[in-house]
Amino acid sequence: MTVREVIEKIKKESGASIPDGQTCDILIAGDPDMEVKKIGCTFMATVDVIKKAAAQGVNFLITHEPTWFNGPDRSAWVEKDPVYLENSI
Repeated sequence: MTVREVIEKIKKESGASIPDGQTCDILIAGDPDMEVKKIGCTFMATVDVIKKAAAQGVNFLITHEPTWFNGPDRSAWVEKDPVYLENSI
């Protein structure tokens, strides 16, 4: 399955009927057409969590908390920050 197909299956199985773009549940990084080999879940996708997940073969990580520290996951405010640049996906 691809990332896109996994997302669609999760949406279908959950019974959610919220239109795309109406929530902060979005694909933050990566290719929606990439084949999913292993899925991981975490409360917060810290740099360490991402590194550990990758080391375990996880290539689709689902996180509860926003990636860029705000609800809608907008990253424009950190795009010139050296920490963001060092650890960006």
